Amino acid sequence: MSQSEVTKIVKVCILKLGCIGSAPLLEYLLDERADRGDIEIRVISTGAKMYDEKYGLELAEKGLKEDCDIYIVVSPNATTPGPTKAREALREKGKHVIVISDAPTSKIVKES
Repeated sequence: MSQSEVTKIVKVCILKLGCIGSAPLLEYLLDERADRGDIEIRVISTGAKMYDEKYGLELAEKGLKEDCDIYIVVSPNATTPGPTKAREALREKGKHVIVISDAPTSKIVKES
Protein backbone atom coordinates (compact mmCIF):
# COMPACT_ATOMS: atom_id res chain seq x y z
CA MET A 1 0.00 0.00 0.00
CA SER A 2 1.49 3.36 -1.01
CA GLN A 3 1.73 6.38 1.30
CA SER A 4 -0.93 8.23 -0.72
CA GLU A 5 -3.39 5.36 -0.17
CA VAL A 6 -2.87 5.52 3.60
CA THR A 7 -3.19 9.31 3.95
CA LYS A 8 -6.67 10.50 4.83
CA ILE A 9 -7.84 13.41 2.75
CA VAL A 10 -9.27 16.15 4.97
CA LYS A 11 -12.06 18.13 3.35
CA VAL A 12 -12.25 21.78 4.39
CA CYS A 13 -15.08 24.13 3.43
CA ILE A 14 -14.49 27.86 3.79
CA LEU A 15 -17.70 29.89 3.95
CA LYS A 16 -17.09 33.58 3.34
CA LEU A 17 -19.76 36.10 4.28
CA GLY A 18 -18.61 39.61 3.42
CA CYS A 19 -14.89 40.29 3.34
CA ILE A 20 -12.22 40.90 5.94
CA GLY A 21 -8.62 41.48 4.93
CA SER A 22 -7.47 37.89 5.41
CA ALA A 23 -10.43 36.27 3.62
CA PRO A 24 -8.88 36.13 0.13
CA LEU A 25 -5.83 34.31 1.48
CA LEU A 26 -7.32 31.57 3.65
CA GLU A 27 -7.50 28.76 1.13
CA TYR A 28 -4.01 29.59 -0.13
CA LEU A 29 -2.54 29.44 3.36
CA LEU A 30 -3.69 25.82 3.58
CA ASP A 31 -2.52 24.75 0.10
CA GLU A 32 -0.72 27.58 -1.68
CA ARG A 33 0.52 25.60 -4.67
CA ALA A 34 -2.42 23.20 -4.80
CA ASP A 35 -0.04 20.26 -4.51
CA ARG A 36 -1.04 18.79 -1.16
CA GLY A 37 -2.54 15.34 -1.46
CA ASP A 38 -3.95 15.29 2.07
CA ILE A 39 -6.40 18.19 1.80
CA GLU A 40 -9.29 19.30 -0.38
CA ILE A 41 -10.62 22.82 -0.05
CA ARG A 42 -13.96 24.22 -1.15
CA VAL A 43 -14.73 27.94 -0.96
CA ILE A 44 -18.26 29.32 -1.05
CA SER A 45 -18.94 33.04 -0.77
CA THR A 46 -21.80 35.49 -0.60
CA GLY A 47 -19.59 38.26 -1.93
CA ALA A 48 -20.21 41.50 -0.07
CA LYS A 49 -23.62 40.41 1.26
CA MET A 50 -23.55 39.02 4.78
CA TYR A 51 -26.00 40.53 7.24
CA ASP A 52 -29.27 38.85 6.32
CA GLU A 53 -29.97 35.37 7.75
CA LYS A 54 -30.88 34.11 4.28
CA TYR A 55 -27.26 34.51 3.14
CA GLY A 56 -25.95 32.50 6.06
CA LEU A 57 -28.49 29.74 5.62
CA GLU A 58 -27.89 29.58 1.86
CA LEU A 59 -24.14 29.33 2.37
CA ALA A 60 -24.48 26.65 5.06
CA GLU A 61 -26.78 24.57 2.84
CA LYS A 62 -24.31 24.75 -0.06
CA GLY A 63 -21.44 23.89 2.28
CA LEU A 64 -23.26 20.90 3.75
CA LYS A 65 -23.65 19.45 0.26
CA GLU A 66 -19.85 19.24 0.13
CA ASP A 67 -19.87 17.01 3.26
CA CYS A 68 -16.58 18.35 4.61
CA ASP A 69 -14.69 17.39 7.75
CA ILE A 70 -14.36 20.97 8.97
CA TYR A 71 -16.02 24.29 8.13
CA ILE A 72 -14.42 27.70 8.46
CA VAL A 73 -16.87 30.61 8.66
CA VAL A 74 -15.23 33.93 7.77
CA SER A 75 -16.89 37.31 8.23
CA PRO A 76 -16.04 40.85 9.36
CA ASN A 77 -18.63 40.52 12.12
CA ALA A 78 -19.69 36.99 12.98
CA THR A 79 -22.26 38.28 15.50
CA THR A 80 -24.57 39.50 12.71
CA PRO A 81 -27.56 37.39 11.61
CA GLY A 82 -26.01 35.93 8.42
CA PRO A 83 -22.86 34.42 9.94
CA THR A 84 -24.78 33.41 13.06
CA LYS A 85 -27.30 31.47 10.97
CA ALA A 86 -24.48 29.76 9.06
CA ARG A 87 -22.77 28.64 12.30
CA GLU A 88 -26.03 27.43 13.81
CA ALA A 89 -27.01 25.46 10.71
CA LEU A 90 -23.62 23.73 10.57
CA ARG A 91 -23.61 22.90 14.29
CA GLU A 92 -27.15 21.52 14.09
CA LYS A 93 -25.75 18.95 11.66
CA GLY A 94 -22.90 18.12 14.06
CA LYS A 95 -20.18 19.74 11.96
CA HIS A 96 -16.90 21.11 13.30
CA VAL A 97 -16.80 24.90 12.86
CA ILE A 98 -14.00 27.45 13.15
CA VAL A 99 -14.89 31.15 13.05
CA ILE A 100 -12.50 33.79 11.73
CA SER A 101 -13.65 37.35 12.24
CA ASP A 102 -12.82 40.80 13.54
CA ALA A 103 -13.05 42.21 17.09
CA PRO A 104 -16.88 42.36 17.38
CA THR A 105 -16.91 38.56 17.42
CA SER A 106 -15.22 38.43 20.81
CA LYS A 107 -18.76 38.89 22.22
CA ILE A 108 -19.76 35.37 21.12
CA VAL A 109 -16.62 33.45 22.13
CA LYS A 110 -18.13 32.27 25.42
CA GLU A 111 -21.34 31.18 23.66
CA SER A 112 -19.47 28.76 21.38
